[in-house]
Amino acid sequence: HTLTQQGIMIDDQQSVDSLIEVIKEKNIGLVVFDPFTAIFGGEENSARDISKVMRSFQKIISETQATIIFIHHHRKDSKAYVNGTEQSMRGSSAIFGRIDSHIIITRRSQSDDEIIMAISQRKSRKGKGKVKNLIVKMVERDGLVQFEYMGEESQQLKLSKAETAKEKVLKFLADRKADFNEIYDSMKGEVGRDSTGSALKELIHEGKVASKKEKHGK
Repeated sequence: HTLTQQGIMIDDQQSVDSLIEVIKEKNIGLVVFDPFTAIFGGEENSARDISKVMRSFQKIISETQATIIFIHHHRKDSKAYVNGTEQSMRGSSAIFGRIDSHIIITRRSQSDDEIIMAISQRKSRKGKGKVKNLIVKMVERDGLVQFEYMGEESQQLKLSKAETAKEKVLKFLADRKADFNEIYDSMKGEVGRDSTGSALKELIHEGKVASKKEKHGK
């Protein structure tokens, strides 16, 4: 079942109630919203607006027992946001904080008749460990779109410099407190300054590292 161009806004109570009725009536178990930014009238960078959206999602789940998937975009790679990490997700950090699972699909290559994609799991609230990155080929044959499993993504592609830095930062901070320069100095020659900064941002966002600002913004 599809609903398109119907003006459904997930931050509008009337829309939510109407959607719940449809889900119950048609006994729907999975609801997909695409794209995320088109289903609410607020600002994606506002934690308050995003929290309202997440409460609506929770109401739908509670009243229908359906699973919700929403499609959202990441920022383009930069020094601060590397390789499709959770820090590169567009909008407020409240989005990543409230979701149960986060799966990233990254296009690796594309031709006229096929697309090669990397699929990685960045968060699983109820899962047991991370699923290894997978490579999948999407092809169209005889009018049908098919997906072919091509194996695990190589370690070289899977781990960005920031991901490698995260492991080193956690190990260094396991039994000590340190400022950024001390952390960076401990990894000189192995990890660059930008990758160290990206790693720290992600670890703080994930709640694995606690940060505290001292005088003069240190």
